[in-house]
Amino acid sequence: MRSLLLPLILLFSPMAGRLPSREFGTDLFTPGDVSRDLSVTLNESAVRQLGFKSPQEALGKTLNLFGTVPFPVPTGYTIAGVVPDFPIDSMRGAIQPSMYIVDTTQRRILSIRLDGQRIPEALAAIDEVWRRMGEPHAVSRWFLEQYYHRMYLDVLQQRMVLTTLSAVAVFLAVLGLFGLSIYTAQRRTKEIGIRKVMGAGISHIMRLFLWAFSKPVFWGSLFAWPIAAWMMNRWLEGFVYRVDLGWWLLPAASLLALVVTLATVSTHSYLVARAKPSHALRYE
Repeated sequence: MRSLLLPLILLFSPMAGRLPSREFGTDLFTPGDVSRDLSVTLNESAVRQLGFKSPQEALGKTLNLFGTVPFPVPTGYTIAGVVPDFPIDSMRGAIQPSMYIVDTTQRRILSIRLDGQRIPEALAAIDEVWRRMGEPHAVSRWFLEQYYHRMYLDVLQQRMVLTTLSAVAVFLAVLGLFGLSIYTAQRRTKEIGIRKVMGAGISHIMRLFLWAFSKPVFWGSLFAWPIAAWMMNRWLEGFVYRVDLGWWLLPAASLLALVVTLATVSTHSYLVARAKPSHALRYE
């Protein structure tokens, strides 16, 4: 179990008990003072690991922690509150059992919530306060968004690469379909002329072309679905907390591919279907 000083827990409503408060002297950890118990806050994972059946059952219980630390610590820790699990690190790892204490001697990071419309003014004001305090070193700051951006940089890069490759693949596929539709129409020119002479209408000729190009999409989907499902599930297994792969995503992708296919070949199919039969019968 790890001990953390995180004001982040104050953003959550406790599942049981209360959050740390100035009104309770036992909430403040003082190094070297072992004359009284210390009130602590646990997360759900810590409650489960300690064997409690519910957060309410853990309230008021006393913990005896043992370990090697460079200063005396209280011999007893009383559970005053339980907060929900929330991620601090990457979602690739499980949320660890945590105990939260208030230790004012370990204040090294100040969390500030900024107005998104006045960030430059706020940063300038922080720098001015820092200079007035007479600190010898420059202020070191970073945005929470940057922290998570660095944490998931590989995922963002994968998204960019896959999006680019997918766009190129779709573009090449559209060009190929358009060229194939022209070749198919030229190869079946006389057949189309005979069908029109025998009474086939424009809609019949278009259905003939569109169905011919739709069948490869259906067959390709049957092969692509299991491969795509396996690859996506393997990728999602890299995250402890993740969404499930919805069954509807694969048919939706196939439907989108079908729409792209039909939109690509429909224009040329319509022009071929409207051509005069006499021109088609004379075609060599």
